[in-house]
Amino acid sequence: MTNRRAPRRNSKGNRHSSVRSTDAYRILIHWPNGQQGTFGNNDRARVLAVARVNTANGATVELQEHQGWCVYKTTRTLHPDTT
Repeated sequence: MTNRRAPRRNSKGNRHSSVRSTDAYRILIHWPNGQQGTFGNNDRARVLAVARVNTANGATVELQEHQGWCVYKTTRTLHPDTT
């Protein structure tokens, strides 16, 4: 006796987005001496915490959100305090 399987045409499609990013939020870090760095994560609070730490240490930070298809949109730029 053989097991019958449903034909392929009856199967449901894949419902997840094929454009998922592991870094929904990221920051670009620019140091005064010319060095640059990036940090990305799906947790917005974690990304903001890292941005605050780097800004307090004198770096300019750009906050970006993932828009899909490897496109990021800059939402905010944080400058270090000059006081």
